[in-house]
Amino acid sequence: MRKTAAVIAVVILAFVQALPGQTADYSKKALQSEGSGSFDALHYLVKIALDLDRKSFAGTATVTASSFVEGLESCVLDAEEYSLGAFYQDVFRKDGSVRVRAEALRALGLTGDASLVPFLRESAATPSHQNMIRRAAEEALKQLGK
Repeated sequence: MRKTAAVIAVVILAFVQALPGQTADYSKKALQSEGSGSFDALHYLVKIALDLDRKSFAGTATVTASSFVEGLESCVLDAEEYSLGAFYQDVFRKDGSVRVRAEALRALGLTGDASLVPFLRESAATPSHQNMIRRAAEEALKQLGK
């Protein structure tokens, strides 16, 4: 499940980055540990099927790699420990687009994680055009039953 969540986070980040009028500073992202250095990932293919009625998803990630080690028969792909809540909070904090920030808050409500309530309440106080951020935070809180 963690690997699937990491893959979805990458897909969502790619989509969010394609929207106009936004910025992201990747230099502030925490450094990741280096892998074994035994292979080079050449291509990633991510396929995701969303079931909106059930609020679920399924998918696969295929990695095409080239070995640096003769006779390499297997390798371990270990996705970082990553939470969608942390991802959406990061999007909210760093993105310059009010619409993207509002959607990040709505997504937090869909996680079902009640520990996000304080963040959502604090975010609701953020000024925005037509109170978009406040309304999104309120929707998220309603989704969480708060």
